[in-house]
Amino acid sequence: MRLLILIALAASLGFVGDDPPLPPTEDCGDQVCLYPSNTAKTPKWKPDGSLSRKARRKEAKNNRKRGDVELRVLVHEGRGSVFVDGRYLPPAGLPVKPGRHELEVRDGSTVITVGVLTVPRRLESLVVEVHSER
Repeated sequence: MRLLILIALAASLGFVGDDPPLPPTEDCGDQVCLYPSNTAKTPKWKPDGSLSRKARRKEAKNNRKRGDVELRVLVHEGRGSVFVDGRYLPPAGLPVKPGRHELEVRDGSTVITVGVLTVPRRLESLVVEVHSER
């Protein structure tokens, strides 16, 4: 019984169940770092970019039959709400289609970062780390 309580306490504090630290990729910039599940496929990040509604529709149409990629965004040194293509992304992440997506991280009305994330095909998952203090 005590062991179960200790495991539950450790999990709630973040000591158990977290993913192992990820190695940095070549695309680790000043504020945004990308960690793909497959190192053969390299995601791209274009800071301060945006997509028009027409471009979003075209990307969605071109990639609708592709397999989903599990996208997770971690905000370090602060807090923030994450939006992908204008929709809220929960902290646990959501599956997205490959292609270009507009990513925005906000803390209230303050924009931490905004840009275009290109998710490659045949990727299982992608973790995006945002460092708000850089």
